[in-house]
Amino acid sequence: MTLIICALKLEAKPYLSALRNIRVKKTNATKTYHGEIEGTSVIVAKCGVGVLEAAKAAQALLDKHSISRVIMSGTAGGIDRKLKIGDTVI
Repeated sequence: MTLIICALKLEAKPYLSALRNIRVKKTNATKTYHGEIEGTSVIVAKCGVGVLEAAKAAQALLDKHSISRVIMSGTAGGIDRKLKIGDTVI
């Protein structure tokens, strides 16, 4: 299973659009969307802003689910002026 963590709903929107067979769960401050993207089991988590919130959400979900990969996805505040809208940074 793949976990995709986003701080904001806007950042999660592209994943939620692709997600099929959606089940929504809310635990504390984290709202999660469970389903499939192109046959892969996925959890999309909207955790709130900040590294601490992301870490708390990731740990809570890793403790409860058999997750093999974690993807952190978001805008990161546009950290480099050379980057353009739509650029992907890995």
